[in-house]
Amino acid sequence: LGGRLPNRGRAHPFHSRGEGSHPVGGRAGEAAGGFRRGAARHAAHRWPGVHHDATRARAEPSHRAGRHARGTGGEPFPCCAGAALQRVARPQGGRDGHARHLQDHRHAARGHRGEHDPAGVEDLILDRINRIRPRPGSPLLLMFSLSKIPPVFFSFLFGFALMAGARSVPAPPVSPLQAVVNRAVMDTVVEFRAPELRPEQLAVTVIDLRGPAPVAADFRGDERFYPASVVKLFYLAATHRRLEDGKLADTPELRRAMRDMIVDSSNDATNYLVDVLTGTTGGPELPADELKTWSEKRGAVTRYFESLGYQNVNANRKTWGDGPFGRESQDMSAHPPARNYLSTNDTARLLAEIATGRGITPARSAEMLALLARDPFTTSEDPDNQSVKFTGPALTPGMKLWSKAGWVSWARHDAALIELPGGGRVIIVTFTDGREHAQNRAIIAA
Repeated sequence: LGGRLPNRGRAHPFHSRGEGSHPVGGRAGEAAGGFRRGAARHAAHRWPGVHHDATRARAEPSHRAGRHARGTGGEPFPCCAGAALQRVARPQGGRDGHARHLQDHRHAARGHRGEHDPAGVEDLILDRINRIRPRPGSPLLLMFSLSKIPPVFFSFLFGFALMAGARSVPAPPVSPLQAVVNRAVMDTVVEFRAPELRPEQLAVTVIDLRGPAPVAADFRGDERFYPASVVKLFYLAATHRRLEDGKLADTPELRRAMRDMIVDSSNDATNYLVDVLTGTTGGPELPADELKTWSEKRGAVTRYFESLGYQNVNANRKTWGDGPFGRESQDMSAHPPARNYLSTNDTARLLAEIATGRGITPARSAEMLALLARDPFTTSEDPDNQSVKFTGPALTPGMKLWSKAGWVSWARHDAALIELPGGGRVIIVTFTDGREHAQNRAIIAA
């Protein structure tokens, strides 16, 4: 994500092996009448140990003056984060002085501009932002509207609040990582116009794990999307929790199901594990009182993540090929929500906990990472191979990849942990929505 900028225009397929991806389940769960639970719930979600900038999706036209977002490790992000996100990897320190330096010299000599910005990236981003025509009511319209209000108006409001006895809380500055994510999202929205990619069809969360403490930024990171097969990451973690607590027998069959659910994204393996985790099974319809008891048991995985502070996780439903029948379908109508949902923030949080050894225990985190590992440099004839057909083509030699992707006929997602050649790691979780974009394999790669 981040826009195809000059000399970085390769399109990489990013989609998952999810519901409906198998030969016997090719309708992607459409027969179930699936839909995304798109409630716009903006929770003040923060996870332990992660600095998360509270300022969301604010355009920064001042990057014309040469603001360069910086990270902590000095290594470039891979292309799957977009060319714009590579700026966050530049060495830390001196950002304001460097901005003034660029501003002075750009007006003095174009040759100096070539040294700092040889592709004209910053002016190109600004030009694309200026050409956006936001839809009424969209987040982008709010951004542009605020940018046109004279500063004196905000000063007046601030003074009025003080006179009224209100407590004033200054807005936190936009972090370098957040500024990069904002610009990357806006550039992507500009690029994909036929069919139009609307801001409300997109969410992204980035966590930079390279510094002494993780740093996070997001665009619509608390929005709820139908997760497709990305939810299998949550079933994997819940299974290891039960194993660690001695509530499940560690059998070869259980291990086979975990492996097939993550490595091959098997829906059958996933549905077996959902039954094991919740003590429920599919079957004929049930009387209302029995269905209520069944439904409460089926919510065990969701309640587990709620107990950990996750706010946008619903993992009550199996991952279908053709769709649910019997009590599974009956419960979707009787006890909504009818579909699973996740946010990119919660997905990135879980992936970060696994990556840093805090997913259950360090040993179990290592086991989960082993299943998520991809070989981005192998070859495969499978057009939906998770190793080489999603994030993999964006990586260069020396990089490593762990990921879980998901797609159905109305959504395409990817959750990736990327290790750079120097050992620094970055998490990028991107969700997209809309039937008109579900087969577009260039959006996430852009």
